[in-house]
Amino acid sequence: MKFAAQRRANLCRLLRPRHVAFVGGRSVAEAVRQCLAAGFAGAVWPVHPTLPEVAGLPCFRDIEALPEPPDAAFIAVPNEATIEVVRALACRGAGGAVCYAAGFAEIIDPRTMQPCRYVELSDAAAVVAVPGIIPDVPCVKPDG
Repeated sequence: MKFAAQRRANLCRLLRPRHVAFVGGRSVAEAVRQCLAAGFAGAVWPVHPTLPEVAGLPCFRDIEALPEPPDAAFIAVPNEATIEVVRALACRGAGGAVCYAAGFAEIIDPRTMQPCRYVELSDAAAVVAVPGIIPDVPCVKPDG
């Protein structure tokens, strides 16, 4: 499958997931609870290397331990770890991810006018990675 077609297919998986991985510690617990409260009927897989459970659900140790590649992932870890999590999701064949970490709202770093590392990683992988909305962070879009 061509790269663009794969990204379109992954975007569809992200928007209509059968299963969602929540990566992070106690910071993802509320997101898990809200997902379940909203009536999501698919599988919900918390991921954390040391916690036994998040929001009452058992944790998987890492992305590789998941039963299959998740259609969607919610990532709430520090920004340096976010890069590695997105990379692991891409390698595993995940559909997409919403990244809830400071420092990734910008498309172009306004100081250097270079793409931020998040955009470089997202462009290099078929996984669709979407930054969370983070207030008070400058955003300069490539098309002006």
